Amino acid sequence: MSEDQLEQLIRDANVSESAQGRLQAALSTETDADFLCRVAARFYGSDGAHALLQRASALAPTSATVLAALAESFAIRDEREPARKTAERTLAIDTDNVLARYVLMTLERDPAARLAAADDALRRQPTYFPAAGIKAEALVALRRREDAIAFMRAFVHQLESSVKVEEETLKAARATLRHIMQ
Repeated sequence: MSEDQLEQLIRDANVSESAQGRLQAALSTETDADFLCRVAARFYGSDGAHALLQRASALAPTSATVLAALAESFAIRDEREPARKTAERTLAIDTDNVLARYVLMTLERDPAARLAAADDALRRQPTYFPAAGIKAEALVALRRREDAIAFMRAFVHQLESSVKVEEETLKAARATLRHIMQ
């Protein structure tokens, strides 16, 4: 099946129950997990993307990349326990997988635990903005606003000094800093 055909099935499945059955039938014949993940990324958060990721995980049950994407999809759907279990499975395969760590951070309700998880993710990937945002939020929730501001200032400076950071990431970090300072 071509990417265009699969994309059309996903668009249809997101609006029609009968099309969901056609998508499931088509997925049962697809054998390339990487292909399914690439297409799923274009439909982030949709039911169709979730179906693709579930099929990809069946095809590649030890792929940390596939499992982390599936964990994130479960989290988006507010399926907390499958999200947690899939993220933990991912980390059993790849302890440095920041997406799986991010999923676990988003599921954590306790600000101190979120802060610890964010610090752990940032030790592994110092320019990972989602973890920085969660760290700043956790510091504010712990009534450590000044620490949050100092951290985000240092984080923005670190991003500005890096040649590998996307402009959108830098803009988001600056926006987070402005928000905390208000």
